[in-house]
Amino acid sequence: MAKILIIDDNAIMRKNIWFMLRREKHTILEAADGPTGIALARSENPDLVLLDFMLPYMSGEQVARYFHEHDDLQHIPIIVLTAMNQPELVMNMLKLNVRDYLLKPIKADTLRERVQSLVSKSSPAQPASKPPPAKPAETEAEALTETEDAPQTDGAQESQPALQPS
Repeated sequence: MAKILIIDDNAIMRKNIWFMLRREKHTILEAADGPTGIALARSENPDLVLLDFMLPYMSGEQVARYFHEHDDLQHIPIIVLTAMNQPELVMNMLKLNVRDYLLKPIKADTLRERVQSLVSKSSPAQPASKPPPAKPAETEAEALTETEDAPQTDGAQESQPALQPS
C-alpha cells in the first residue's frame, strides 16, 4: 500500500484513476493544479506522483522540473499522464524525475502494473533525513501561482501508442 498523489485538473480523471487503483488500497491524494500538487507533495511525501501534462498555472513539465530541482522532492518518482504523444516531450521529461509516460485514455491494468513497478522500486529510496517542514498548502500554492503563466487546458488529441522509454 502506497501513498499516491494525482495532479490533474480534471476531477473526472482523478476519480477514474482512484477507481483504477482502489483494489490495491493505496492512499490517494489529489491536486487540481501544479502549485497545489507541489505543496501536497511537500507536506505528505507521497511514494509516487501521477502527473497530467497540461495543467493550469504550471505545466506538467514545470512541475516535474520543480521536483527535480528540489532536494526534498527529488526522490519521488513521477508518471506523466497525457493525451499528447510527442517524442520530444518524452525525452525532455525523462531527463527530469519522470520514470514513465502513459497516454490517455489509460487502461486500468496498465496503470496498476506501472504504479506497482515504481512503488516497489521507490520504497527503499526514501530520503535518509526528514525533509524540512513544509509551508502551508495555500501559502506555497499562492506563491507558485503568482510566478507562473496563465492557465492552460489539456488539449485532447487523438491517442497513439505510448512511446516506451529505454
